[in-house]
Amino acid sequence: MAVSIIHSFGSPSANAYSTVTQVTSYMGTKLEADAWHNLTTAQKEAVIMMASRDIDAKGWRGHRFFYNQLMQFPRTLATSLVDSGRTVTSTPSLFDLEYQRQERQILDATAEQCLWIARTKGRDYAAEAIVVAITNRSETIGGWTESTSYRGTHLGLCKEALGMLREWRAPSRLVRA
Repeated sequence: MAVSIIHSFGSPSANAYSTVTQVTSYMGTKLEADAWHNLTTAQKEAVIMMASRDIDAKGWRGHRFFYNQLMQFPRTLATSLVDSGRTVTSTPSLFDLEYQRQERQILDATAEQCLWIARTKGRDYAAEAIVVAITNRSETIGGWTESTSYRGTHLGLCKEALGMLREWRAPSRLVRA
């Protein structure tokens, strides 16, 4: 039995950042969204949930906005909101603006991640090379040996979704054992 999408930004019961209707509406702004439109409704729901899990699997700066929200967004940066490098004190009206801004960012990032998943069916070696930070790749052909060189860390989101959420990306932490 398929799991139904529960979309309510900041809710304690939400399991996805978008609905099929929202992502399909966003896809109307994209030139090459055929991969999305060719999916069945059940496949679209599965892709949305995959994209939401991909986003939630990353380390993000700040804290969940609501103590009981199930998903990682909306977020807060301590007691202030940061916009384009300026720090402003939170007020109820700024809360509403920030909440709406984050909701728009996360809807768009989820739609971009959905499109990437739909296009690649989870596998696109060129895109994966960029996302996983591969700098050099060779394969075994005949007597040749396969080798791969990496830089940085695995990002796990498509570059469009990561770009939309870049301000929330937590710095990498060095863990010593």
